[in-house]
Order: sequence, then structure tokens, then C-alpha cells
Amino acid sequence: MLNHRFKLKYLRSCRKIFLATFIFICFVIFTFFNRNHDLDLSLLSSNDDISLVVSDLKIVRCIGNCSPPTGYIKLEPSLNYKTSGLFNYFAVIKKQPLNEAIRVLVNIVPNGEGDVVSMGKYALGVKWMNISPVEEIPDVEMVRSVEILMGMGDLVDAREGWKSLKIGSPHPSKKSLQHISTNPRDENTPSGSSEQDVKTKDESEITGGDSPSENPDKQIKPSMESAIVDDSTVIGPLITFFKLSPSREQSYTSNRKHFEALKSQALFPTTSNKFKIIQLSDLHFGQSLGKCIDGSCSSDLRTLRFIDESIRLENPDLVIITGDLIDLSRSIDYKSVILKVLQPILHNNIKFIFTFGDEFQGLSNAHEIKMSILTFLSSLPNCYNVVNYDPNLYGLTNYNIKVIHNEKDAVFITLLDSQDQKLDDSQMNYLYRLNNQEQSIFKLLFFHYPLPQFRPAGRFKLLGTYNEKHPLNSKTNEKFLADIYNCGYNVVSVGHEHENDACISSEIEKNNDLKKIWLCYNAITGDSGDTKLNKDYDRKVRFYEINLDSRKLFSWKRSELQKKPFDYQLIHKF
Repeated sequence: MLNHRFKLKYLRSCRKIFLATFIFICFVIFTFFNRNHDLDLSLLSSNDDISLVVSDLKIVRCIGNCSPPTGYIKLEPSLNYKTSGLFNYFAVIKKQPLNEAIRVLVNIVPNGEGDVVSMGKYALGVKWMNISPVEEIPDVEMVRSVEILMGMGDLVDAREGWKSLKIGSPHPSKKSLQHISTNPRDENTPSGSSEQDVKTKDESEITGGDSPSENPDKQIKPSMESAIVDDSTVIGPLITFFKLSPSREQSYTSNRKHFEALKSQALFPTTSNKFKIIQLSDLHFGQSLGKCIDGSCSSDLRTLRFIDESIRLENPDLVIITGDLIDLSRSIDYKSVILKVLQPILHNNIKFIFTFGDEFQGLSNAHEIKMSILTFLSSLPNCYNVVNYDPNLYGLTNYNIKVIHNEKDAVFITLLDSQDQKLDDSQMNYLYRLNNQEQSIFKLLFFHYPLPQFRPAGRFKLLGTYNEKHPLNSKTNEKFLADIYNCGYNVVSVGHEHENDACISSEIEKNNDLKKIWLCYNAITGDSGDTKLNKDYDRKVRFYEINLDSRKLFSWKRSELQKKPFDYQLIHKF
């Protein structure tokens, strides 16, 4: 009898243990697969409240997506994001007002320096400053914000005041120097030209006997400083942090507020008589160093060097990115990819604006992803993007920047969102509202996907290469080009077709007369984008320069391999 009861009790205990084990295994499997789903859009959030200081930093370990300790902020993504394992590892920070903190984080350093913060294989060094309630607080740089990025050796946080560090193991790791920039060119080379820059007779005819000239108010920028990065070729976590001293806090905040005030009204004041734009398109960046196909690998770092050199030599006032910034096939954390692309722009302190291409076309949550990316972009320094979603206006990135010169509107720079490879009537209505007054000002229009007229029939004039001639699957109404012309635009500039860089002269009938407007391609800028006709196709960027004195609008290109400006042309003259 006793043996029977003992057996029943034993069996019940075994069943309980088996059930508990089964539930635990199911939980682990669920956690693993849940962690490997598509990107959690919360990863695009920021804890950028610079009025507070970081008073503690830890690495915690837990099963699943655990909550942080009370009073702490959990930094997304996890340090082992998109990797297998039972545990998740998170960095957590505590932020306080300076007058309430008893210590402040002043630096994050490689493991082996300073105090060690570690958990599992993740470790880094930290340096603290103790705060005395009876002594004056030293005016030193203090860590105000911390974020986690995912990347490889070509990712450095180039935001002003930010520093990034690869999170290593508890053992010191070997470091190497990696340069974002190529060697600086001769600093006597004028902006917008090179030692080999000589126009031919045909080019002189195209430009009307004139060309963009050196701007004496600008100097060639120094190349980006080399950054210490981990020489690993495995995607891993980086910790990036923003430092600011108490004495600089007011001026930093004031400068940000000044730009935000201009940005809220889409104003770009300038005192120069020239305004220069660089257009980048089809960058196709990802988390990895590049994309490998059949043993041949592209390089995002190569593109960064090309962009940085172009910016340094030309000194543009504004960067316009016309879509296809992200390669979805090799991106797990969009925030890190965005910061990777923007390194030369942020480093050179250039204002910029972005419009979407068709990189998210077909995704069921495309709108949600684009809204999250736009929210993060709009938080970055010098970015003119804002989140102003209007359900009655097609797309998310429709903007008009007014360049102000001598307290008057001098240039309209308009961007449209060619979502799903088309423009629609609401965007044409938007253009007419922007241009409801007759104004003799320069107007440039940018978007990603070409209009039907970018594939003209018969004979037509062009300047540049026109390689892709397949049928253009444009869903945009052909009459929209007439609307664009009627609104006063001098040029339409697009991306999408990687191996076309030409400007096409398009004619529009108005009042029984033929009017001309230039339709220009940028061509592909990113080394990791596909070029099917010529795998060695030379990557390019396009420039526009408005001379407000001579009332002329010019365009030209720079290529990665030629390393000089070419195809100068006069776009419009008042």
C-alpha cells in the first residue's frame, strides 16, 4: 500500500517536472524566434535628453525581453541582437539632473581601461566623476546620452559630440585604424573644379559660355579623422555616447533651437551669392561591409570615401538624398544603417534632407517603418526632414525649402515622395499651392522614380550617358510634367535608374509654343547597388549651383573613378 502511494506521488512529481520543463523549453523557443523577427521599430527611439547626465551604466542579462531595473532606461537593441542563445544582454543607464547625482559618467573606454562593466562576454570600461554636495562642480564633459548601434568596422557615430566604441569581450581586443576618407586633395584646388578641369567647345556652348566658379567665401574642408574601430568582420554591438560640459550646454541648446526654428518654417537663409546642392541617390547601405555575389564584394566604405571627398572638394550648402538609402537584405537595425550612411554629411556639418524611394515597396508595414525612420531622421542635427504626416497628401516626404537671400525668397527646393513608383494628384495640388504666386525665382524638384517623359520617343537632346532604355513602368500621369512646368520648375532630378546619368531636354507645349525643361538623372551613388549592364559602372553624384548674381542655374557631375567634375551645363537663365 505504501509502495503504491509512493509510486503515485513519484509519478505526479515527474509529471510536474516534465510539464515545467516543457513550458520552459517552449518559452525559450518562443523567445529565440521572437528575437529573430523583423526589426523592432522601437530600436529607432532615442534617449537624447541632454539636460540630464548619466549617473550609472550596467549590462544586465535576462531571458526574453525583460524590463530594466527600477529607475533605469533599457537601451535597444540587445547586445546580442539577432543571435541565438538562451539569454539576452542589455545595456541599461540611469539619468538624473546634475544637481541630484552623486557621480557622473565622464567617459566610456575600451575594456582594460577604467572601471570594468561586464556581463557574459560583453565588457567595456567606464570612468566616473564623483560629485560633492559642498564643492563646485568641475566644468568637464559629461555623458548625457547613450545608445546601442549594430555594425562592423565601417560604422562610426559622426554626430557632433558623439563618440562610438565597439563593445568587446572581457579580454582586450586588437584594434586597427580605418579611414573613412581618402587622402586630402591639394588644398589649392578651387571648389567645384580640379587641375584637369578644362571645358571643351561643346561644353562651352551647352553652358552658354559660363560655368560655376570658385566661391571665395568657402574653403576645402579637411578630411574625416581616422577612427579606432574593431577589426572584426562580424556584425556586433557598438556603444555610442554624447558628451557635453555644463559651460557649453546653453550654447549647444541655443544653436539647436535656432536651427529647429528655421526648419519648422523650411527656411534656409544665406548671405552668399551662390547656393550649391549635391544630390545622392540609390546608396543601398546595410549593416555589413558590403554585398558579395559570386565572389565579388561591394564596399560601403568605398562609397563613404567617395561622398566625403566630393563634399570636401565642392563645399555644398545642402545634401539631397533621393531614395533607396537602405538595402533591406542586409539591414537589421535601420538606425545604425542611417548613421552609417550619414557619416560624411554629419562630419562635414552639412545640412541635408531625404525623400524615400521604393526600398519598402510591397511590405505590409511599410508606412509604419517609414514613419519610424522619418522620426529618427528628423531628430538628427542639420536635418530638414520633419514629421508632418498629412493623410490628404500622398507619401510622407513632401517638402519645400525656401532659400532666403537679402530677406527675399531666392530658390525653391521641392522634394516629393514617389511612393510605389508614382506621383499622384494630391502632390500636384501641393505644388500649385506652393507656387500660387508668379515669382521669378529658381525652382528645383527632386524625387526618386522617373516620370514617363524620362523615356522619350524618337530623337531628343541629352547630355550624359543614357544606358537603361527598357520600358519605364511609371504609374504617374503624363500630364504632371506640364503641371510641374506651369508651377515654374526649371529642372526635375531623380534617381532609381542606376546606369543613367543624363539630363534630357524635354519639350512641353504651352500656348501653341514649345517650352523646355531639363529632366536629369543622378545615377547610382552606392557601390552596393546593382548595375546589371556594366558591373564596373562608375558611381556618381550630381551638383546644382545657383548663381544669384548672374541669375543662372548650372549642373554637373562627379564620378568616383574620374575624380573631377564633368558635363557642365546651363540649366536655366532668367
